[in-house]
Amino acid sequence: PYLDLADQIMVYLAGVVYVALHYGLAPSLGCVIASVFLFDLIFVPPRWGLNPLNKQHLLTFAVMLAVGLLISRLAAHARQQTVLAQARARRAQALNELSARLAVACTAGELADGVAAAVQLTFGARCTVLPPDAPDAAGDALRLPLKGTGSPLGSLEIAAMPAHPHSPEEHDLLSAFAHQTALALERCAFEQKSADALVEAET
Repeated sequence: PYLDLADQIMVYLAGVVYVALHYGLAPSLGCVIASVFLFDLIFVPPRWGLNPLNKQHLLTFAVMLAVGLLISRLAAHARQQTVLAQARARRAQALNELSARLAVACTAGELADGVAAAVQLTFGARCTVLPPDAPDAAGDALRLPLKGTGSPLGSLEIAAMPAHPHSPEEHDLLSAFAHQTALALERCAFEQKSADALVEAET
């Protein structure tokens, strides 16, 4: 007794927005179709029938369907952008944490420990820095080359995660980890050469 048909339509559309924001485009499209069906079945005379007495309601159904589809698309797009923004934020945070670990490392061993800790924290997987002459990876391990400005510096081996396979975003982040590790290894090598040259000059 308190809501007319237009108010009831808005309630259904609010549900469509909720589904689109929380579950994506496909479920929200199903929600739109179900909303039109239930609205006709329950609230439009004759009730519990799909043939409205007032044919103008057919236009109402069409507008409701069109608006619901538009809302679903916009809300799903907003949800997708939110997910992408959160992924970028996690990527930036992970790279910043890795940079902080690598900045305080002075030897190749400390670098390897820093990368392993960062990969474990970000992906929950074991990581090993291997020399250039290491044998091929065994099993499902993922191996990424460590390429500096000169000769290859080795590879980064990440243990397989069978229950959580690498997505393209995770692979890109691991590649960024490998790139930063290669730059840090080159820095350590240059610093070691500089120190050796200084000792030789002093000698």
